[in-house]
Amino acid sequence: MRSRLCELYYPAVCTSDLDPRLLPKFKSFPWDEEWWKSLVLSLHLHRAKIPSGADPSTSIKNIIKNCVALIIDRAHITFTASVTDRWGLHGGSSAVDKSLIRLLDLCHKTGNPRLYTRALDRVLAQEQLQKHRNEFRSVLSPLLSALLTFLKSIGSSPKESPFSTAITIIISTYVDHVVGPKPDEKGVKAQIQQYSRIGCGCIDCRNAITFLTSSPKSQGIWARLGATKSRHVAGKLAGLPSVKADVITTCSPYSLSVGSL
Repeated sequence: MRSRLCELYYPAVCTSDLDPRLLPKFKSFPWDEEWWKSLVLSLHLHRAKIPSGADPSTSIKNIIKNCVALIIDRAHITFTASVTDRWGLHGGSSAVDKSLIRLLDLCHKTGNPRLYTRALDRVLAQEQLQKHRNEFRSVLSPLLSALLTFLKSIGSSPKESPFSTAITIIISTYVDHVVGPKPDEKGVKAQIQQYSRIGCGCIDCRNAITFLTSSPKSQGIWARLGATKSRHVAGKLAGLPSVKADVITTCSPYSLSVGSL
């Protein structure tokens, strides 16, 4: 890596003007996110050694900015589920927030706050929200937590742009697609009464009713519950209208899927 770093910036040190081929040479290297970021951070660290060229577009500051923008555009972001409990009620972390925070951190470390928006758009642009709407439940909650932690670490306020806009998008999207509209109170009471008729107060049935009541229109997976308990809960819920309970037999121990129709 050291030899390639020297190829990147030391030729420019030996000349009066910054080598305009620096950015094309950077682009020619095979894509590897971590390696590219190491190069950019090294350039930023040694920027004082590189004299400014006559052309502002070839200044080391501008080249670093363009390199960071390239990394943001090329970085692969996988929308994967976060760590949850067996009913999907609690979020942990996901590949999305880890990838996004790494890009935001690169912007911060290289002095490119104007590229924050570019990084945030990789996750929160309208086409991304539409494409990955099924992952909102497991993505948005840990993403908000990670974003607030990052802002605290760099001493920035959530009220500052573009983060204020990003947080608004996360919260409003979660409410619209996960929480949903406020339910009809009469309908909710009738639903709770309906659920109370299953005639069993065991911990597994109570957990199922709690999930159905607190997460309408959602599906929960109770992983590795076991054949006996899975069949028991599914049998108790079988008589309830608008409730779907299936025993998942493709894994061992068996799991249970519960949701509202």
